[in-house]
Amino acid sequence: MNKINQTFWLRQIVEYMRCLDQVENADAKDILDTPLRKLQELSSANNIFFIELKDAVTAIVTYAFPGPASLTMIDPSLFENISGTMPIYLNGVPFSELNTRNSEMGSTIVLPLMNSNPRSCVVLIWHEPIKFSPEFKEFIEISYSVLRRVARISAAFYSIEQLEVYFNAILQTVPQSIIFIDDSGSRSWVNENASRLLDLPSGIIEPGLLHSKMQSFRSLASNREEIFERGMEIFQLGRKVTGDWKWIYSDPEPRVLNVYCTPVESKSIQGVLWMFDDITDKHFADQEIHDLNIKLKLASDYKSQFLANMSHELRTPLNSIIVLADLLSENNECNYTSKQVGYAKIISNAGKDLLYLINDILDLAKIEAGKMDLNFEAESTKEIVQSVQGLFTEVAHSKNINFSIKVSPLLPNFIMTDRLRLAQIFKNLLSNAFKFTPEGGSVEFSLDCKPEKNILVVRVSDNGIGIDSNKKNEIFEAFKQADGTTSRNFGGTGLGLSITKELVWRFDGNILVESALGLGSTFIIEMPLKRAEEVMADQVPLPASSVHPISEPDPTKYQELNQRRILVATGDIREVFLFNTALTNCGAFAKHASSVEELKQELLIENPEIIILDLNVFSVDAGALKAQLRNERQALKIIALSATALQPEELVSAELDAVLHRPVDALHLLNTIKHLLKST
Repeated sequence: MNKINQTFWLRQIVEYMRCLDQVENADAKDILDTPLRKLQELSSANNIFFIELKDAVTAIVTYAFPGPASLTMIDPSLFENISGTMPIYLNGVPFSELNTRNSEMGSTIVLPLMNSNPRSCVVLIWHEPIKFSPEFKEFIEISYSVLRRVARISAAFYSIEQLEVYFNAILQTVPQSIIFIDDSGSRSWVNENASRLLDLPSGIIEPGLLHSKMQSFRSLASNREEIFERGMEIFQLGRKVTGDWKWIYSDPEPRVLNVYCTPVESKSIQGVLWMFDDITDKHFADQEIHDLNIKLKLASDYKSQFLANMSHELRTPLNSIIVLADLLSENNECNYTSKQVGYAKIISNAGKDLLYLINDILDLAKIEAGKMDLNFEAESTKEIVQSVQGLFTEVAHSKNINFSIKVSPLLPNFIMTDRLRLAQIFKNLLSNAFKFTPEGGSVEFSLDCKPEKNILVVRVSDNGIGIDSNKKNEIFEAFKQADGTTSRNFGGTGLGLSITKELVWRFDGNILVESALGLGSTFIIEMPLKRAEEVMADQVPLPASSVHPISEPDPTKYQELNQRRILVATGDIREVFLFNTALTNCGAFAKHASSVEELKQELLIENPEIIILDLNVFSVDAGALKAQLRNERQALKIIALSATALQPEELVSAELDAVLHRPVDALHLLNTIKHLLKST
């Protein structure tokens, strides 16, 4: 080697460069393996080794030429003495760790590849001392420069191969069938599940064969026409992601596939990625749930319709029983004994309790069916408070309970609300407070607001039996009470708070309770406060009817009704008796019609000014009937009688002059008529 001239080494360089053409299509190992072998051959080195430092305590021999290394692991401290990026020439110094001859003489060249990951180096060993001439060093350094680049390429190819392994492992193990089709028609690929789906080998597939299999697979679908139409839509939309595309099969067994179609675009690759997800179990489960929901809705509709119909059938005679029992208990003619008057009061109270229960069950059914709507109107805050006071002052007096009402001066005079439902909330909470508060106790009702947030705050507090902390959530469930003995000791069905919670939610509000056993309870409601422009008190709609004890009307207070012609159009003879008696006592001319034909006849003969019309009996469109009646007489006023089953929006759409919700007492009827006559 010492006498070899410069021309020889130049030829060796050319030969080394030429060998690199052989690694163009090689894998990561061959990319480095080929130049290493060629370098060993051209340099006449007895051995060449490629050594990698895996970690601080591990260094291994990856490649060894011409044969395997005697050791696969060596001392990693070798790398501590290697620095920089230039070859290290050791003339006459053997590389003891890998010297296969165990000679004390020899030469070594170390080529550090410090920038590679992991750190590595190439070691050339000659068993005899040699002279490293300038020409030889030039050959080594040029080869080393090439080798460094090849090492980086090898590391990159190795990383790519690793990523491909990971990627393939993921694609082969996912439960979906995945297919890639290159737009160029040169490369297609399917994973393991897709290969089973299409009866193809997994991996790279000839595009024509894959297209044929896909077409055959599509033609077997039960909804192939729908698939074809959707495919045409996708084609017209261009390259867009498409999902939730169902391919349904019935043979050999039911199968539903959810198909996703995703365009893949890069500088060098364009194609379409298909994914078939088997959702058979979910599809049929969803179908069962859908069918069950239809059945449940139908059952709920039947239940709501039944309750609405039965509530009318029950409440109409029950209302008459209550009204007549109250009339008997008044004993105006003094022809009943005290015992008989007591019996009449018992009948009235029992009827009212039953009526409350029927109303609660109906309200709960309407809420569950989603048919409980709110009708917002301008209402007087003062009248709302007075109504609460009027309802419960007598109750407080009879039980010797201190009842106080607090109203914040920050409250506006008029608010937008559904007075009927708001009163129902107040009534339910206060009824419970009085029910569970012993004699000598106290109940407080307060209305406050948070003006900065437009929040109405309602508090109902008592010092009654209280609620166990573990039962605070249960009390808002239907038919649930805090204790099994509550119903036996205090009565009730456990519907009031459930209805109250649902109504509060309809107002977009929240309800919570603060209570401790034996220390009383405080129910707190927060709901949006909707202010209304202040209007004259006589422009505020009349409050909805509620059940009150009947008292004998004073005719002197209803002089406006004297000589007025009023037609009572209802099929309930008990209501006819009640209304006609009250109207006649006030000097009005009262007539009765039980059918549409009688109504029209009386309208022509008697020419009434006011009609009291039972919408449940006269099963015709209220708006059409009103228009027909008013064609006969422009000034005609119509008061509708309705069960609570009728929705507020239905009453509003009919444009009636007034609506009375059953049960209706005589005083409320007379006040409503008086109000209408005064506004004429």
